Amino acid sequence: MHSTFIIGEWARSYEEEVDQNDDFNIFRNLNDYSPPPSRFRESYVFNTDGICSSLQLAPNDAHYFVSCTWKLEVYQGTEILSISYDKLPQKQFEIIKFDAGNLRLKNIKD
Repeated sequence: MHSTFIIGEWARSYEEEVDQNDDFNIFRNLNDYSPPPSRFRESYVFNTDGICSSLQLAPNDAHYFVSCTWKLEVYQGTEILSISYDKLPQKQFEIIKFDAGNLRLKNIKD
């Protein structure tokens, strides 16, 4: 599993999601990637202790981070990233591709 490699800050790279037939989202590690300006960019910060934070969209553009927890599991040979919040629904993603700077996630549960 990739639990040590996911540590850090990841931002969604909408600009690379050009094929409308793809059903996954592309995230880039911000250590290696400087995204172009955007009104909102989905982002996660994963810490080694299983704690994370995710950037939430606000209607007044005052976006804010929310605390969450994360874990990686393997289910029937598929790597699953689960993100849990206190007051928001859990998110689950299938990891389609992962390397040091590129994370492709397919939404399973939102």
